[in-house]
Amino acid sequence: MGFVAVSRPDALELIDTISRTDRIAVFVGSGVSAESGIPAWRQFILGLLVRAFDAAFKADPSAAKEWAESILDSQQVTGAAAVVRALAPNDDVFADWLVAELYQGSSPSMFQPGPIANAVAGLRRELGSGMVIATTNYDDLLEKALRGAGFAARDVRPYIRRRERMAPGAVPVVHLHGYAGGAGRKGKLVLSEEEYTRMQRGAAWQEDYVTDLLRLRPCLFVGTSLVDPNLIRHLYGYGGNAARHWAVFARQSDEPRSGPVAEAREKALAARWGRCGVKTLFVDHYSDVAQLLNEIRV
Repeated sequence: MGFVAVSRPDALELIDTISRTDRIAVFVGSGVSAESGIPAWRQFILGLLVRAFDAAFKADPSAAKEWAESILDSQQVTGAAAVVRALAPNDDVFADWLVAELYQGSSPSMFQPGPIANAVAGLRRELGSGMVIATTNYDDLLEKALRGAGFAARDVRPYIRRRERMAPGAVPVVHLHGYAGGAGRKGKLVLSEEEYTRMQRGAAWQEDYVTDLLRLRPCLFVGTSLVDPNLIRHLYGYGGNAARHWAVFARQSDEPRSGPVAEAREKALAARWGRCGVKTLFVDHYSDVAQLLNEIRV
């Protein structure tokens, strides 16, 4: 067993909780894509803003990055994405920009799953169909990891809507914000505040799907900072008093990792998410998240 698992009471509690359940939902965030070389949120949005600047303005190209940084510094991420959408000629061009920036002009086939994605796939192999995988990511790294874990390619599929019944042996990955992997582009790619707002009208399939998962299963959030507006809304809407869900946060490089400031910060975040029925576990690196998932399988 590794350092995280043997030295932390909260880690041991998480491992024990997940090990004893036969029904769990694992929500996977952008950190799982970032460890495979896909741009993190700020870099991703900055790249999209530069593309929008180049397409929309007849100005010195050298000003594009400065303009993009000024927009992102003055807006929430979804607001900056809304600027990109407003400057794109149409929905198809916006989606094309998104996919091109996501893969940095390369093919999805060039990106391979990292430790967390592989650990999620291994956990699915261990826990079976009682484990649901949902992600806000567009890529197909989880699908690749599942195939690498031994699941038949015909059974591993991305889903961009809720299905009440699955084919026998199906190993679905539910993409809450749309899919843009090796199998092409599927569903609406949710990125800007425009799409987020439309999803909050009560008619989106994601609304009932996520709410039911929170209500019926323990949920584990990995590779995410829980800044996604829709996930936050669902958590507050769930309003669970008992802490039955878990979020594993990897400390960022610019965050204090020890001392009174770090301790106070993490206690404050734990109190915040505790009001939503979510217990928090902070680790130093994404590799610790993968290790933790692997320990559950032991």
